[in-house]
Formats: sequence, structure tokens, C-alpha cells
Amino acid sequence: MDSSTCWSIVLSVLSFLLACISVWVAVSTLRQNNKMIEETTRPSLSLLFSYDVVLDIVLKNTGRSDAIIKSITHDMVFDSPHGYYPFKNCEGVVIAPNQYIHYVEDFRSFCEKNADSVHVKIEYCSNVGKTYCLEQDYSILGLRNQTYIDKRIDDKNAKTVQAKGLYRISQLLRFK
Repeated sequence: MDSSTCWSIVLSVLSFLLACISVWVAVSTLRQNNKMIEETTRPSLSLLFSYDVVLDIVLKNTGRSDAIIKSITHDMVFDSPHGYYPFKNCEGVVIAPNQYIHYVEDFRSFCEKNADSVHVKIEYCSNVGKTYCLEQDYSILGLRNQTYIDKRIDDKNAKTVQAKGLYRISQLLRFK
């Protein structure tokens, strides 16, 4: 074999190896870009507890695409004389970006009926079918300690507190 044939074979092998490396780099770059696009466009559910006259429990989609709820499990105990319980029958509900499901609960009865923390697990998926899970423990004790509970609320002035709570709910439901 002469030297020009050897050089041709070596250069052909090197060209093949460089082509394989460039294909590998291109594929890994595309995968990374796909992950970045998915992370920026995925739904992201957040569960928030806040207190102002009443306890607000808000399930909000802070992501950039629709979230379809698959299941919600929790160990929260609610005081519902009318049989209406938050998170009941939410399976299949679609929450658009920046949309939320809002529940209002009596703060005192919620704190009395629940332990120091509650566990919530929410499984949801995106429009393309990718499943995500929000599983977290929420500190009711922390919410209780950060909140001033008005000891002056009793049966005599409870209607005023209820009226304030209803007014706040009507403000939240008002169309803009």
C-alpha cells in the first residue's frame, strides 16, 4: 500500500469520526433545547394558604400552559354543613395559565379540625400528556402562629365577620 492510500484511509476514518461526533453534539443540543422549552412552557400548580378574615385556599396555575388535574389527595378536614368540600370532583378540571381555583374556609374551624400540618398531593398533566406531581406538607401551625386570631369574635358578632368574609368573596368574584 502506498502512502497516499494510507492517508486517504486515515482521513476517511477521521472524517467519519468527526461526523459521528458532530451528530452526537447536534442530538444532545436538541435534547437540551427540548428540555428547556418544556420547562418554560409547562404547567405549574401552586397551592397557597392565606388568612384575612377567612382562610383562603388557592390552587393556581403559575405555568405557561393548561394544567389538567388528574387527582387530588389530602388529609385536610373541612367544616361543610352543606356537603360541599374543596377539591371534591376536581379530576379532569382544566386550569389555564394564571387561572385559579379558590376556596374559602372558616379559619378557626379549619385550625381546630386539622393537625399542625396537612399533606397535599396533586397529580396533573399538560396538554401533551406529560404528568407532573405537586406533593407537599403545609404547616398549619405556622399559619396559626403568624396570624392574629381575634378573640372577640363570638356568636353575637359572628354575623359581622361573616358579612366581611362574604363581601371579600364578592370582590373576588366580581368581573373586571
